[in-house]
Amino acid sequence: MRGSARCAMRTVVVGHRGAPNLAPENTIPSFLKAVEVGVDAIELDARETKDGALVVIHDESVDRTTNGSGLVRELLLEEVKKLDAGSWFDPSFRGVRVPTLEEALESIDRKVMARIELKDGGIEEKACSIIKKLGVANRAQVASFELERVKKAKEACPSVSTVSISTKFTEGFLLKSIESCVNTLAVLVGKFSEADVHEAHVRGLTFDAWPVDDANLAKMLVEQGVDSITSNVASEIKKVL
Repeated sequence: MRGSARCAMRTVVVGHRGAPNLAPENTIPSFLKAVEVGVDAIELDARETKDGALVVIHDESVDRTTNGSGLVRELLLEEVKKLDAGSWFDPSFRGVRVPTLEEALESIDRKVMARIELKDGGIEEKACSIIKKLGVANRAQVASFELERVKKAKEACPSVSTVSISTKFTEGFLLKSIESCVNTLAVLVGKFSEADVHEAHVRGLTFDAWPVDDANLAKMLVEQGVDSITSNVASEIKKVL
């Protein structure tokens, strides 16, 4: 009965860093484009600046996705805000800025779920404070490769959904995630089996596969029972699901 109900559910499509095939990743244009193409959720990355602000950027440094250089944690928010985070992708995005976490969530404005990956430790309470301030606890998830961060986020904001990320499914990963009150497992595609998905479901967890950028693979994963698919080409995945 449980399996039949799950099969009837629609697979959630998560835009990895927004719509990085259509706009510069982790920027407001990328998030808006992801909403436009119909994603169900947007994954974004949060890091802390030198003066304690939370900004949305994947890498430790600003080098790859802006015209600046240096580690995010060694730059003030004012310095990060002066950087061009769009020209590297396409000249038409010149002048696009690195958003703060609050700006990013406001741009999504409850239209879809926001999955916030905590890239730094010690920012759990700040992230949860922003989530509470904006009143989006029921439309947000907190995710991390580090279970301790997920656990702290759950303690700071019990109503928020949490996601444990791994590059491989193991029994230990599953059990530790359960101990940390995780709601969803997100596992690197190709590093789990259909049996692993089923085991997660039996334990009451949902299962996410990442990154899935091939339509045929997406369809196969749906047949295996995954609950959500995180993709860099969400617009293409949406077409086949």
